[in-house]
Amino acid sequence: MFRIFFVLFPVVTYAVYVGNPIQPSVYSDGIFCSKGNWSLRGGFLHETIYRGRYEDKFDPVNNNSLNTKLQADTGLIFLNYHQRIDLYAMIGGSKLEVDDTIFTERNVSYCGGLKAVLFDFSNFRFGVDGKYFRSKNRTDYLLIDKEIYTIITKDYSYVYSEWQGSLGVSYLMLPFIPYGGLTYLYSEITPEPQVGLLQTPSGSIEKFQDSVSRTKRNWGMMLGISFINKEKIGLNIETRFFDQNSVGISGEIKF
Repeated sequence: MFRIFFVLFPVVTYAVYVGNPIQPSVYSDGIFCSKGNWSLRGGFLHETIYRGRYEDKFDPVNNNSLNTKLQADTGLIFLNYHQRIDLYAMIGGSKLEVDDTIFTERNVSYCGGLKAVLFDFSNFRFGVDGKYFRSKNRTDYLLIDKEIYTIITKDYSYVYSEWQGSLGVSYLMLPFIPYGGLTYLYSEITPEPQVGLLQTPSGSIEKFQDSVSRTKRNWGMMLGISFINKEKIGLNIETRFFDQNSVGISGEIKF
C-alpha cells in the first residue's frame, strides 16, 4: 500500500505588522475630538508575506524551508493614552499558500498588542512594540505533483500563534517619518489533528502525519516610512526581512 507520511512546515508569519514606533505620539487633534489624555484611532492593514522560515519543533535537524505566501486584510483599532502608549487590536481575514502544496480558505485572524514611545532625542523617537497573534486555518486538500489529494479528516486545520517584540527608532520630518528597528519573533504552527486521512487521486484512503513547527530564525529587521496628513490621517509602508520577508500597507485616522 502506498503510504503518505508528511511532515509539513506550513505557514509564514501572519499579520505581524510592526508599524512606526512614533505612532502613539504623532497624531494630535482628531476629526471629532480635540487633544486629551485618551483618544481613539481606526485603520486598515493589507499585508503580503512571501517567505517564512520554519523547522520541526522536536527535530530541528530536519530544518526544511518552504516558500510561503500570505495575504491578510484586517481592521485596526487603537486606544491611545497621553500620546505615549497605544493599546491596539486587529481582526480580519487571511488566506495562505505553502510551497504550492497547501491552499487554505480565507480564515479569521486576530491580534492584540501594545506600542509605547520610550523617549525623544531631537527629531528622533525611540519606541517598543509587543503583540500576540493567532489564527486557525482550515484546508481541504493538498496539491502533490500537480495532483489533488483530498483531506477527508473533518475540519483539518493549522493553528498559528506568535509572540513578537520590536525596538525601533523614527525620525520626525513631517509629513514624512522614516523608521527602522530590530524585531524578535517566536511562532508555532500546530496541526489539528496531527494525524489525518486523505483520499489519493486513485481513490484509496491513506494516512498522513504532520508535526508542530516553529520559527527557524527569531531575529529580524524592519524598515518603513509613514506619511501624516495634518496629524489626523496617516499612511504607512513597511518591509521586514531576515526572520521573514513581507510588505505591508496600512492607513489610520484619528477620531
